[in-house]
Amino acid sequence: MNIECQCCGLVLSILLLVLYSGRKQLGLYGEKIFKKMLVVTIILLVLDIASIVAITHQATLPHLLVLGICKSYIAFLVVECILAVLYLLHDVTDEKKHWKITKVLLSVVAVECLAILIAPLHIFSDGRIVYTYGPGAIVAYTSCGIDFIAILIIAISERKRIPKLRWSAFMIWLFLWVVAAVWQFIDAEKLLVGFATSLGMMILYAALENPEVNLNRELGCFNGYALEAYLKQQFGIKRKFFAIHFSLDEIPPETSEYIFRLMHRSNVRDGVWFFKLLGPDFIMISEDRRRYNRLMRWIKNEQKRESVYFKNIQGIGLENGLDVGSPAKFTKVFKYFFNKYNGQIPDSGMEISKEMVEDFLLHENMQEEIALALAEDRVEVYFQPIYSVLSNKFESAEALVRIRKADGSLIYPSEFIPVAEESGSILALGEQVFIKTCQFIASGKMQKAGVKYVEVNLSVLQCEQVDLANRLCAIMCEYKVPTSAINLEITETATLSVKKNLLSNMGSLMEMGCTFSLDDFGKGESNLMYIVEMPVSIVKMDLDLTKAFFNMDRAKHVVRTVVRMAHEMGLHVVSEGVETAEEFAALREIGVDYIQGYLFSKAVPADEFLKFIEEKNG
Repeated sequence: MNIECQCCGLVLSILLLVLYSGRKQLGLYGEKIFKKMLVVTIILLVLDIASIVAITHQATLPHLLVLGICKSYIAFLVVECILAVLYLLHDVTDEKKHWKITKVLLSVVAVECLAILIAPLHIFSDGRIVYTYGPGAIVAYTSCGIDFIAILIIAISERKRIPKLRWSAFMIWLFLWVVAAVWQFIDAEKLLVGFATSLGMMILYAALENPEVNLNRELGCFNGYALEAYLKQQFGIKRKFFAIHFSLDEIPPETSEYIFRLMHRSNVRDGVWFFKLLGPDFIMISEDRRRYNRLMRWIKNEQKRESVYFKNIQGIGLENGLDVGSPAKFTKVFKYFFNKYNGQIPDSGMEISKEMVEDFLLHENMQEEIALALAEDRVEVYFQPIYSVLSNKFESAEALVRIRKADGSLIYPSEFIPVAEESGSILALGEQVFIKTCQFIASGKMQKAGVKYVEVNLSVLQCEQVDLANRLCAIMCEYKVPTSAINLEITETATLSVKKNLLSNMGSLMEMGCTFSLDDFGKGESNLMYIVEMPVSIVKMDLDLTKAFFNMDRAKHVVRTVVRMAHEMGLHVVSEGVETAEEFAALREIGVDYIQGYLFSKAVPADEFLKFIEEKNG
């Protein structure tokens, strides 16, 4: 009997099923399809062997039994092909849509199998050469051929959406199957289709479905790859789940028992997935609210007491993982709130509500908007005129950043600057503003209109850069902008390292001719020592201090003192936020040098700014 290859394939497939079933799995939809394929492969090989045995001994066996076994074998060939189509499709459809397709295809398979069972089938046997032919075989092989064409169409049309490794492994399996079928057709003695199927399953297992790939070997729990696959499924089918992120300062030495101790302390044995991320971070996920609540109580208790196994544990719960919108933002939401609290989660614990998630998503969306604006050159610079009391002209302006959305609407600094500072994109944003300001100055139109210099804000993060002076000088040199045309605005910082870098950069830039202003004076925790320490030439009183001057008696004394003190130190004073003629008159009377505010103009695009200056200064 010609069953050597089939027996070899059957042994391989059974060993693979035992190995696969004995490993820890997430129960993902793709894993279930693979397991079904593996079971069908074993049934297919058993029927292949049984059909050869039955044909060989057909003289002593009932004819209907022999036909039944042979027809069952070719029917399962069709089932195997359909499962291959479904396995490939699960990467390009969500679970609900996939299940609808599955029901349709299973109906088709049922009809095909019924046709195979009803149609006549003939048997050929000559020594080691045995095969079936006739209408039943034609139905089976035609169905398999159609499935192969469908697989190729899906593989080619959806190649970008199918993971590269899965696509490659699947195409190798398909190639092996086609080669085996063609070889078997040419040389009927070589029955290789069943063996090629089992070999293909081995390839899929090794490349894609090996559970070891999803496990953290050191701790025995799932890893980040497994979390990514799990999240993709949950968001695809929109199945609610609860999650807890916790971080440890120290991982205990008993690493082999770590997850067991964690589960034991949380009193949960089943229905909770543990994922080890990079560093000391873990994710626990459950689809059961009660288990989630039990885990949160455990986290809170561990935070309150000094644990033997879990030192300095910091945990955050997420009431509904689907609220974050996509797998890509899942771990980011925990990082966002962990950073927001500077890593110091209260002993009472923290649970991220839907409202908190919405706050996070606004932050994330703004980050994406900033990144796109920088990439697509949608960062714009507006200019607000500054009036000189001494010359009765507009001699300077402040450059203020705006972001233009793709739909043409504007985003104002109060909306995106805090996000840019948190994310670090303020560096690219600040440099872009400086470049565009230099381009504007380089046109020469500003100078012709009588504007001597433009004030450009520097963020705290920019001031931290050791090479800030070199970067700014390089930009000014590129556009041939005189350094006297730039006044850099700095704000107070309490960080000594930033202050040290800033003083070094200020020294370099001042040597080249740049001047500096101290912005937002009178806001927050500003103190007089900053004026003493920093070599600024202008002090800009914050809008709040300007308004307080007209509403509070004490503020009047403070503002007058600031103006007098600044003049005695040889500094000029700018007052921001001036909106009425009465405010302008009062501030001019106490000696303020420059006035900035809506009394004259809001910040406007470069063309409007130039038109305004030409009209007023002309």
